[in-house]
Amino acid sequence: MPITALNHLHVVHIKQNLTVVEPEDDAVFLPRLPSLSSVTPTPKKKEYVSRAETKTALNFLIIGLQTGMVHLSIFGMLPCGTICLGKHIKGEFRVIDARISADFGFLHVTVATKEALHEMIFENGMLPNLLESLLRVATKHSQILTTMSYIEDVLMGITEAWETVLLEMDNKLTGYAKLCPKGSVSADFLELLVLGTLTQTLETFLRRELTEKGLKKLGNSIEMSYTTIQKLLVQPLDTAIMIVCYHLNSIRGMSRDKYHFGGLLMEETVTEVCHTAGQFMMKGFELQHTIDQSTRDYKIFFKWLYVVIIRLMDETVPDDVASITQQEINYLAEFLSNLDNDEDKEDVQSERKFNLERVGQYLEDKELIILPKKSPMSQWEAFLESNPTLKDSDAIYKHDRKASLMQVHNRLRQGIERVFRQPESVIGQNYKLRNVIQLAENMDNPVHSTHISLLDGSGDLFAFLVSENLLIFLEASRNHVIKCLRLEFQTKPYFDTKYGQFGDLSFRHLQFYNENILSLLLNNRTDSECGGCFVQMPVSILRQKATMVDVAEFIDIAGGVTAGW
Repeated sequence: MPITALNHLHVVHIKQNLTVVEPEDDAVFLPRLPSLSSVTPTPKKKEYVSRAETKTALNFLIIGLQTGMVHLSIFGMLPCGTICLGKHIKGEFRVIDARISADFGFLHVTVATKEALHEMIFENGMLPNLLESLLRVATKHSQILTTMSYIEDVLMGITEAWETVLLEMDNKLTGYAKLCPKGSVSADFLELLVLGTLTQTLETFLRRELTEKGLKKLGNSIEMSYTTIQKLLVQPLDTAIMIVCYHLNSIRGMSRDKYHFGGLLMEETVTEVCHTAGQFMMKGFELQHTIDQSTRDYKIFFKWLYVVIIRLMDETVPDDVASITQQEINYLAEFLSNLDNDEDKEDVQSERKFNLERVGQYLEDKELIILPKKSPMSQWEAFLESNPTLKDSDAIYKHDRKASLMQVHNRLRQGIERVFRQPESVIGQNYKLRNVIQLAENMDNPVHSTHISLLDGSGDLFAFLVSENLLIFLEASRNHVIKCLRLEFQTKPYFDTKYGQFGDLSFRHLQFYNENILSLLLNNRTDSECGGCFVQMPVSILRQKATMVDVAEFIDIAGGVTAGW
């Protein structure tokens, strides 16, 4: 959506009067996020900061859109208010400028319709009282988003490593599975294991497609990919999830402080997201356990196939690979019994009939096809089953065995969005339109505007360049007094002949240099030697000449008269 107005307000220091007991530096508890450059197939050039410094400066970003919406956000990340101007204006209009006052109590929006230029003044009595709380929430929000971005890159790296496994299998094993009737893959391999007999299709596959050399290459490739996934899981993902859990639990503690954060954070929503983060951590542990099991099963499977291929070639089997224990046979039998893909027959997108790979199901946004029989949390789950009261406690994170890692990650991401949606709703509802001032008529030219807040906090100054001949100065004070002044160039000849040397002047641009000086760039429309002028105009003169505007004469764009302040 096209942006028509963009401004920001930077507050150098926010007084920290909150009674929340929290360390000023999270680095006391949090480790650094490991670099991903050495473990991901695709190099990552991003730098992540998990231990952000405590912020004392508040930065508001104000964006006006062509649709008539004005959005406010902190650090450009945390939404904290949305205003729909279309509720107050009839017909077509465009947002020229949108600025927030230094005390955060007022929002000034400059709007141009076909007929006139208007200054809309919105008041918010809640925002000035929430600055300290918003700073805390926005800081946590930025830290969580940064870490979640890191997690997404880790998951991308895991997916890339998994796709390498998938590609190798598709080149070999899946091709064989497509030649077999549905559901017969497991039966063929189990028959070979138990009875030692091969079907014609399986024998042809082992002799021509797989071969001894191809089997070793496939095994090495899969093992290397799994090693990469393990490296991404053990440290990067575990560390990032722990950091997110830390920040979310910190947010949960803040949500219980109803005095400071009651309107900004909903305790029930935050608690739910904390549980989802716990599920994400448990699902990561489960995936590690699955990889360990898959790596073990792969080695047994490829070792067994290697022996079968050598015997098919009537060659001598080396002693170091000929022996196989009963435990390994049990693992192999269980592994072979799950080779057929049990996915829905109507799943057109899935053409793979060979379900050798167990890890990939965790990286898809759907429920697991094969559940791990023995979870790393089995003893803990058994303990909870024997203690129903403890199992139903809100302090216990529930493990969703059917969900994939990607499903839980998406839940966590959506839950975090819900947690930080509250400030936008609460603060946005408190913006009330106080008055609308008509500044000029017949708006056919582009409008330049500038704004500055007085250092003593008594008000705000505005200047609007409506046309090349008209400048409007506006002062809005905190005691609800509006003063206005119109500056126009007189038609030549000027009364004072000493100004004749400047030629026929017009306004070109303007900008507040500070609260005492308004910088003006003037253009000479004649052929005189003076091409233009740069004027530093004292603001004190403008403030003295400005006259008070009767608020009863304020024009309501929607029709009628706007009530006074």
